[in-house]
Amino acid sequence: MENFTIKGYRTIRGYDGDCMECTLYLDGKKYAQCFNDGNGGETMIDFYNLDDRRKVMDKKNGYRELCDIVDKLCDQQELKKDAKKGIVIECEYGWKIWQWKVQIPTLLKKYRNGLEVLQREYDRAVSEGNKVLNTEYLASVGVKV
Repeated sequence: MENFTIKGYRTIRGYDGDCMECTLYLDGKKYAQCFNDGNGGETMIDFYNLDDRRKVMDKKNGYRELCDIVDKLCDQQELKKDAKKGIVIECEYGWKIWQWKVQIPTLLKKYRNGLEVLQREYDRAVSEGNKVLNTEYLASVGVKV
């Protein structure tokens, strides 16, 4: 995968699902504007440069591959937001969150045994054979991963 990144990622609730918009960068330069209207179908990509568009369209499955890259980058952004909500567990169609009434920072700040509870639930998730996706964040708040 080439050096793609996204900026300006945002979502809103649409008629049939979530809508998404972001700017795609290649090697730090604006490459395309991407959006998904939430009505089914693939992410739409509007290239800033016509030559870039031709290169993608001339390659077999190039547009589909680029859509997949954008979707993965957007998933990473969503996962980053969800990391603070609870223990993020991989499941068949993405991830689910084992969470409390409060997010992890509040759990740790408000409750004396917050880290203990978090560690116990992390250990339980792992012992049940689940793949925890936010281990980096959990480790940063003191969970032994």
